[in-house]
Amino acid sequence: MDTTDRKNNSFYFGNFMILIPIIFFITSIISFVICKRASLKTFIISGFISIFITFIISKDKKHFGKKCVENMKNEMLLTCILIFILAGILSSILKMSGISNSLLKFFINIGLSAEFLPAIIFVICCLISTLIGTSTGTISIAVPIFLPLTVTLNCNPALILGAIVCGSFFGDNLSPISDTTIISTNTMKVNIYETLKQRLKVSLVCAFISTIIFIILGKALITNAIITIENNNVSLLPLVMLLVFVLMIILLAKKYDLISVLLICNVVALFITLILGLTEFEQIVSQESPIVQGIESVFGVIVFLIFLSILTEFISKEMLEKYINSKIEKCNSSFKINLWSILTIIISILTISNNTAAMSLLSKFIDKFFKNKTQIEKANIFDGLSCAVPSLLPYNTAFMLMTSLAFETGCLPENFSTLQIVMFSINGILLLMVYIFMALYTPKKRTEVNKY
Repeated sequence: MDTTDRKNNSFYFGNFMILIPIIFFITSIISFVICKRASLKTFIISGFISIFITFIISKDKKHFGKKCVENMKNEMLLTCILIFILAGILSSILKMSGISNSLLKFFINIGLSAEFLPAIIFVICCLISTLIGTSTGTISIAVPIFLPLTVTLNCNPALILGAIVCGSFFGDNLSPISDTTIISTNTMKVNIYETLKQRLKVSLVCAFISTIIFIILGKALITNAIITIENNNVSLLPLVMLLVFVLMIILLAKKYDLISVLLICNVVALFITLILGLTEFEQIVSQESPIVQGIESVFGVIVFLIFLSILTEFISKEMLEKYINSKIEKCNSSFKINLWSILTIIISILTISNNTAAMSLLSKFIDKFFKNKTQIEKANIFDGLSCAVPSLLPYNTAFMLMTSLAFETGCLPENFSTLQIVMFSINGILLLMVYIFMALYTPKKRTEVNKY
């Protein structure tokens, strides 16, 4: 058998055998979720074992390693890895600067009553998550700061946690350094600035409505009180770090690629922290450097993506395309195709419980979804659904991190259920409704043009 035949046939396992590693991958993740051991680290274990299973059923075991390396020669994978590293560093620098406490102090200085606390927390988390580009990072910052306030205010903790999860996934959907934004824009090969400019319209409308609803809920569920902060010496100086995000927008508007933008913003952010005295040079070059911590924080994501890329590349594209095409052919209208596309994305996220993993699995085929939609519209619908569903999913990894941190504060009753938080995930509900509508609705003018 020559090299070409080996490449085409040595790793072909049949229509059913080919699905075994993926089936194990998904079921093992669900098992970790049921056993309350779900995390990115345990998902890495699932990926590793799934690759070993692929090796076992492979016909050409002598060349299996070579095939794994070939599977990693993926431009999107390499681009995402470099972007994740730079995004992790920027996230670490922003956390180190103390910007979250400064944002809280700013809103407190305005003198708003506690009735506005859910809306304030939502807005702050929106800003933080947009800056650092990660829902889990925002949650890890916000929960220890904001949840203890519920005890002194006698406030329903589910309301505060709902505001946190809504704000956290707001940035996951909108931030240019979010992994979901990176995957959706790279997959559809669209300009990130133009894509986010359209996405911003939906995000701001949903955020505005969510803010109004959180104000109403605050007035209904929180007795009037003044918000206080234990450490009155918190400085507003770290708010200058917001200039980094402004710089990012300017550079993206000038068509700089995201890797260049992140590299520049990282250097500028470090320079600002040094000039303002928010950190010292010795800390930056130490083992506790935000550069080191930033890279370490995304190491798990990178390993997971590598395993996932290797695993998915073994799947026959022809077989999957044949399956997808057969499903699409059975749909005799754009509406049915788009409905099938929506359900495929939602079911994938519900099954895997991690939106980044689900988007990575679907990224190779998403271009076949959503008829009568532009590439930018596809990217936004793909990202919007992938961020809305996890914010309503109690066993999502970010959701579970939030619950874990919340119980550690001692502010939750023993009988507290994460399902209570879903009731207050207002922004997630709105995003889900809007993007489902966008996916299913086709303007008459566009339909008429497509007929010709």
